[in-house]
Amino acid sequence: MECTPSTRMEVLSIIRFWIAPELKQNDGSTSPTSHISEDLYILWMDGQAGSGKTTIANTIASWCHCTGRLGASFFCARTGGRSEVHRIFPTIAHQLSVSNLAFAKEVIKALSANPDICNARPSDQLKKLIVEPLKAMGNDRPLPQVVIIDALDECVDDAVVSVILTALSEFVNDLRPLKFVITSRPEARIVKGFRQYHLLRENTHIFHLNEIPPDIMQRDISIYIDEQLAVIRTMYRKDKNWPSPKKREQLKGLTSGVFIVIATALKFIMDRDADDPERQLNIVLSIVKPDRYSPTAPLDYLYLGVLDTAISVKSTPDRLGRVQSVVGALVLLREQVSAGTLDCLLGKPKGTSATTLEMLSSVIALPESDTDIIQIIHPSFPDFLVDSSRCTRADLLIQPRERHIVLAKSCLITMTSVLERGISVDKVSDPSHGNPDLLGRLPLHVQYALRHWAHHLLGAEIDEEVLTLVNTFSQKYLLRWLEALSLMGETEIVFDILKMARRALTVRRIPSPWDRFSFTSLF
Repeated sequence: MECTPSTRMEVLSIIRFWIAPELKQNDGSTSPTSHISEDLYILWMDGQAGSGKTTIANTIASWCHCTGRLGASFFCARTGGRSEVHRIFPTIAHQLSVSNLAFAKEVIKALSANPDICNARPSDQLKKLIVEPLKAMGNDRPLPQVVIIDALDECVDDAVVSVILTALSEFVNDLRPLKFVITSRPEARIVKGFRQYHLLRENTHIFHLNEIPPDIMQRDISIYIDEQLAVIRTMYRKDKNWPSPKKREQLKGLTSGVFIVIATALKFIMDRDADDPERQLNIVLSIVKPDRYSPTAPLDYLYLGVLDTAISVKSTPDRLGRVQSVVGALVLLREQVSAGTLDCLLGKPKGTSATTLEMLSSVIALPESDTDIIQIIHPSFPDFLVDSSRCTRADLLIQPRERHIVLAKSCLITMTSVLERGISVDKVSDPSHGNPDLLGRLPLHVQYALRHWAHHLLGAEIDEEVLTLVNTFSQKYLLRWLEALSLMGETEIVFDILKMARRALTVRRIPSPWDRFSFTSLF
């Protein structure tokens, strides 16, 4: 998603001028803050959840691509491969190689000399895959190219200071002519990185989105609202004067400068399943209250209203329980999954997840097909659901430990059921890369269970049932599980999974049932 035309003009101009200073000569745009020094090669744009960081990053990436200035981009996410911090620099190196043959040749040399570099520390990856290839190119270096790392805070990173920022601080003077645009929430581990490392701080411009003047924010929000209301009028054949000027102004006053509030509200109003924009608009105006002391308050009111409407519109005795079960699982899964896969993971009848989520289209993108991926529209929704200070209705609050134990049991039961029958293949052409045919035959919920059972075990409140399942798995099926991951070409994750499982048990003073194994002898 990119910025609506005629919005964010000042912010986008500032960033474009920094990327391409020559544009200033022919552009008279003014900006709400001072320009960024051309001598700085890192821009950190921070802002609270829902302030539009990713939308701005998408817009800049698109502009850079169209003008030939995009070197690489990595849009982080909480789930799947985009949550893994060790994938950032290899992905950037790959994309830079695509656009520059000389750079690609140097990266190939680096990979030949260091075959396991993609599993190394990010600082080593940066050095071998980006810094040294740049140096080796000498005078053949490309013109300044932009590298975008969006939502760095979404990556799984247990370090006190972001390992990506630690790596950049070590080599910041060796990365030119690349220019890095980094976006994130102002989380402690990221703030510490920019404060703690002298060279990184000296080479970084910090752009606080919350310092944009309110009148400019309100102008942009008004433009966006007018555009979306026009879409709704077309969808529902509403009169050109709908909604009334009073309601339109009320809608524009709800946001507290947080774009995701109005974006979610408008999705709720245009919801095809509800099929009543006037009613939906009235609900929004009745539940959302601006709060200058709490920027998240309007969003919290809205999320509560969306959930309450989803439960009440198609009220059945078990609907609240199904919403808790399906949505609770969805926000805690390690990978994005389809509705069909989610049904299998939860042991629900086919179609349960789809029918449960269909009234939540303003916060969850549910595709028409049961096999396409479900997407949570904004990470602020999971944040809200697990925070008791924000989700003030106890029956809607997601308790992670309770949901993790359900998923841990489901994964263990799924694995033992499949491994009991055995996973066999006729021929593995390349054991180091597994068997692609196997992945095609294994159901996705089984693949998920094989990869992520320990993650849910770590997050769960372990009871006797799950402990029995773990013991059965370790005594009867451990070697078959190892074989399955080997055939899937994923042996590199075995040690991390077992370390996670051992940690889940040791923190609760439960002996690890697989301590007797020497895993290094299995490979």
